[in-house]
Amino acid sequence: MRSGRFDKIFFVDLPTAIERASVLSAALRSHARGNIKVNLPKVASVCDGFTGAEIAAIVPDALFAAFADGAREITTDDLLEAAKTVVPLSKTAAEKITRLREWAKGRATPATSVVLDSVERDSRDRSRVLDI
Repeated sequence: MRSGRFDKIFFVDLPTAIERASVLSAALRSHARGNIKVNLPKVASVCDGFTGAEIAAIVPDALFAAFADGAREITTDDLLEAAKTVVPLSKTAAEKITRLREWAKGRATPATSVVLDSVERDSRDRSRVLDI
């Protein structure tokens, strides 16, 4: 690594509430469900600690459940039920994630910067937005 090149190491943490809602929205669009009405902030809140892949995976699970229940459209409740079945990596590898976060301090540039977002403002949790 030398100056003038892409010489930074970026640390990408677990997604914030805004990022979780964005991942969910993208997953719904990729399954041709971009126009359905679901409560993205509510599902994003329940998915706290999920990776992007774990969030995206609840969409097909919800689709299968809705199809099995009379081939109806998925709902917020279907997504919430699908999320309940996930044991996120943040739990199964909590120690590893903690070590990685510690390693990244001072060594890597955060991929997002800290701000309060509208979903987490009420609970006063900290969140990040893309810093591009």
